[in-house]
Amino acid sequence: MHIPEPYAGKVRARILRDTKEVNGCWEWQKSLTVHGGYAQMMLSLEPKKPQLFTGHRASWLVFRGDLAPGLHLDHLCRNHKCINPDHLEPVTPLENLMRGEVAREGIKISTPVHYCRHGHSMTGKNLYEYKQAGLPRIICRACKNERNRLARVRNIGAQSGTDLAA
Repeated sequence: MHIPEPYAGKVRARILRDTKEVNGCWEWQKSLTVHGGYAQMMLSLEPKKPQLFTGHRASWLVFRGDLAPGLHLDHLCRNHKCINPDHLEPVTPLENLMRGEVAREGIKISTPVHYCRHGHSMTGKNLYEYKQAGLPRIICRACKNERNRLARVRNIGAQSGTDLAA
């Protein structure tokens, strides 16, 4: 997708006006997504046809140009509110997913995981293996079972009209 001039210049000015520099990051000071806290903004690339853009994608488009089809933008700084194009890197969806998992867990890819974030052992029968985006993944079976239990309780509560999980 391409943002044509002179509109791109207006978007650049808006980005610079509505960000705050924090440790080199350009933190978006306006609307954020509910899930993930990413910057978001409405842009009208055609008259009377507003579209919702993530802030980092809009920033990349107006400061760096087009993004190759199928690539995602990875936040190298791990700050989802950041829209500084110098902190973004085009990567495949799989690479973006892998980098995000490592950042969420606070580990390096080469670091073996011994415990889940809730303190359960990540060994033996407590490992649940599956594939996501073609990659083999492992998660804590105890946490998976608890999530499934809570989902069943919520579903029963929804069917009966009460909230049993609260």
